[in-house]
Amino acid sequence: MALRGLADANGDGLQEAFVSLSRGAANDFMGVFALTGSELIQVEEAGEGPLLIDVGGPADFGSGGACKDVDGDGNPELVLFEVHSAQGSRHAWKKDIYEWEGFRVLFREKVTGSFEYRGRKDDRRVGGFHEFRCGGFVTY
Repeated sequence: MALRGLADANGDGLQEAFVSLSRGAANDFMGVFALTGSELIQVEEAGEGPLLIDVGGPADFGSGGACKDVDGDGNPELVLFEVHSAQGSRHAWKKDIYEWEGFRVLFREKVTGSFEYRGRKDDRRVGGFHEFRCGGFVTY
């Protein structure tokens, strides 16, 4: 396990720890932990168990996410996204949006789409799917 970053992901004024739980050849699988008093609590996805964030992937598909206010209510949401090759140069993407409820996240909605991609990882339409941004830290 390795600390990847600290950020106030849920807007409660306290920082959560993003910890690498395992690494693959091109992916990092992170858990999110909160410190309450003297207890360390792993953030859970409601009804699914511990939250696991997948970040990375090869050049033409990948996954990542962000902590940001997507609905304008002043509270951050957790957005997890992935992109993959659908057919030839056409790539499909999805974003799963979660709301924070204390130390767990609740699935709110899925947004999907597609775009043309010509094989360059520095193309921001795909490159952004290979990172996780939250507060002041970014991990790839």
